Formats: sequence, structure tokens, C-alpha cells
Amino acid sequence: MNLAEVSVYITLILLLFTISFVDTRDLERRNEYFCRNLETDLRYVRTKNISGQNSKLYLKTINEKCGYEVRVGDKVEKLVEGPEDLKRVEGKETIGFNKNGATPDATTISFISKRDKIIKEKYKITIMPASGRILYYGKTDKDVKKDEIQNE
Repeated sequence: MNLAEVSVYITLILLLFTISFVDTRDLERRNEYFCRNLETDLRYVRTKNISGQNSKLYLKTINEKCGYEVRVGDKVEKLVEGPEDLKRVEGKETIGFNKNGATPDATTISFISKRDKIIKEKYKITIMPASGRILYYGKTDKDVKKDEIQNE
């Protein structure tokens, strides 16, 4: 082997190694983006109800991925499909608000990111019962065992 061949092999190995790390960060960004959009759409539904329009958010499974839809009355206004890496493990299916912004559907919506045998991240959105306030906790780096998601 000459020097050119060795440098080509090393470059290819480093390139493949770099691509695998970029993909992991990309999954994290997609998960974060989905959870942030869900938080924004929850606030949108709350604002619509305060302004007098009957609006609800439905958490669903769309094409075997977590997702949600926003309905104003009977009309589906927005349908969002989540990333393939994310799974909802906690939270009510239907979330609505009263005209004063409070909600009887107070809940914590939790998503987990599944990779390998150990789950790396957990994303949480909490809706407060009395005020309807929406809190996004983002990513918590707790190692959750695969036993907690047996309902796959």
C-alpha cells in the first residue's frame, strides 16, 4: 500500500464515523422540534378556546408514529406526524380548555426517545389544572429501562 491508498482509507473511515454522529444529533433535534411544536399548538388551542372557539388537541398514533391533530369545532386544522424515534408513554388522548383558559384535562405528556436497549431521553410537557399553564421541561437524561415501554 502506498501513502495515497492509506490516506483514502482513513478518510473514508472518518467520514463514516462522522456521519453516524450527525444522525444522532439530527434525531435529537427532530424530537425537540416535535415537542416544541406540540407545546406551541397546545397554547394555540388554549388561545382559541379563550376567544370563544371550541378547539381541542388529540394525541394519536399516525403511521405507527406518535402524532397529534388540532381541531377547531369538527374541522381538522392541523395534523402532525412525529419522528420515528419518539414514543408517547404518558398523557391523556384529548386535551381541551375552558373559556377562561383552565383545563379539566390537566396532564403530563411524556415522550421517550428509543435507541438501542436503553432509552436516552425523556421529554415532558405539563398542563396545570387551575390555570391551564403549559410547561415544557425538555429533555431529561434519565436512563429509563425498556420495561417501562412494554406496550409497544
